Amino acid sequence: MSKQVLKIEYNYDFSLLGIVSSEKIYRLCWVLNQELPLDLLRTDDLEIFSGNSSTSQYFPRYIDQNSSENEGYIYLLGNKNSGRYVIPDRKEADYFLILNGDAIKENIDSVLKKLKLINTIQAVYKIDPNTLNSKENLIF
Repeated sequence: MSKQVLKIEYNYDFSLLGIVSSEKIYRLCWVLNQELPLDLLRTDDLEIFSGNSSTSQYFPRYIDQNSSENEGYIYLLGNKNSGRYVIPDRKEADYFLILNGDAIKENIDSVLKKLKLINTIQAVYKIDPNTLNSKENLIF
């Protein structure tokens, strides 16, 4: 009897922005809600299991309450917690803004321009999720 392996291929069809900011995530949410037409509210933390151990790490996650299944979703996700990262190959990013949905992705350049004007954000840049080693951590 041969061994069967289930392979799951995820779709990483979303826009991803890395944000560098020294602001706490709740303060950054407040600024984003003021500067962009967003209504970011805290949702369940993202739980990531640490390697082979049974311990897990939790990362703060916010969702735009104006998002809908038809238009897409916007998430703000903290990248760092106690020396661990959601995406270790992007340690310079303090936060990720995940934009999922065709209507939202079409406006990515205008969102990027607006974010660059916010003085509490030191840097913001596009990231291709398919190039990340731990991109599966962004599927939730």
